[in-house]
Amino acid sequence: MRIPADEVVLALVEGPDAETVAAAAAAAGWRVDRLGPAEWIYAPQGSPPSPA
Repeated sequence: MRIPADEVVLALVEGPDAETVAAAAAAAGWRVDRLGPAEWIYAPQGSPPSPA
Protein backbone atom coordinates (compact mmCIF):
# COMPACT_ATOMS: atom_id res chain seq x y z
CA MET A 1 0.00 0.00 0.00
CA ARG A 2 1.39 3.40 -0.97
CA ILE A 3 0.53 6.52 1.04
CA PRO A 4 1.79 9.34 -1.21
CA ALA A 5 1.01 12.23 1.15
CA ASP A 6 3.32 10.69 3.75
CA GLU A 7 5.79 9.23 1.24
CA VAL A 8 5.25 5.82 2.85
CA VAL A 9 4.90 2.33 1.43
CA LEU A 10 3.55 -0.50 3.59
CA ALA A 11 4.43 -4.02 2.53
CA LEU A 12 3.51 -7.44 3.87
CA VAL A 13 6.45 -9.77 3.36
CA GLU A 14 6.36 -13.37 4.53
CA GLY A 15 9.47 -15.11 5.78
CA PRO A 16 10.72 -17.50 8.44
CA ASP A 17 11.99 -14.71 10.74
CA ALA A 18 12.63 -10.96 10.89
CA GLU A 19 16.35 -11.31 10.15
CA THR A 20 15.67 -13.16 6.89
CA VAL A 21 13.08 -10.59 5.81
CA ALA A 22 15.44 -7.72 6.68
CA ALA A 23 18.25 -9.36 4.67
CA ALA A 24 15.93 -9.86 1.67
CA ALA A 25 14.78 -6.24 1.87
CA ALA A 26 18.39 -5.01 2.02
CA ALA A 27 19.34 -7.19 -0.94
CA ALA A 28 16.43 -5.70 -2.89
CA GLY A 29 17.58 -2.18 -2.04
CA TRP A 30 14.53 -1.39 0.12
CA ARG A 31 14.89 1.18 2.88
CA VAL A 32 13.17 -0.31 5.93
CA ASP A 33 12.42 2.02 8.83
CA ARG A 34 10.33 -0.47 10.80
CA LEU A 35 9.92 -4.21 10.70
CA GLY A 36 7.37 -5.97 12.86
CA PRO A 37 5.59 -9.30 13.02
CA ALA A 38 2.01 -9.67 11.85
CA GLU A 39 -0.62 -12.25 12.64
CA TRP A 40 -3.61 -13.40 10.61
CA ILE A 41 -6.86 -12.89 12.52
CA TYR A 42 -9.81 -15.09 11.61
CA ALA A 43 -13.47 -14.48 12.43
CA PRO A 44 -14.99 -17.06 14.78
CA GLN A 45 -16.99 -19.85 13.12
CA GLY A 46 -20.60 -18.84 12.54
CA SER A 47 -19.88 -15.10 12.54
CA PRO A 48 -21.79 -12.99 10.01
CA PRO A 49 -19.70 -11.81 7.04
CA SER A 50 -17.99 -8.43 7.28
CA PRO A 51 -19.76 -5.54 5.51
CA ALA A 52 -18.21 -4.73 2.14
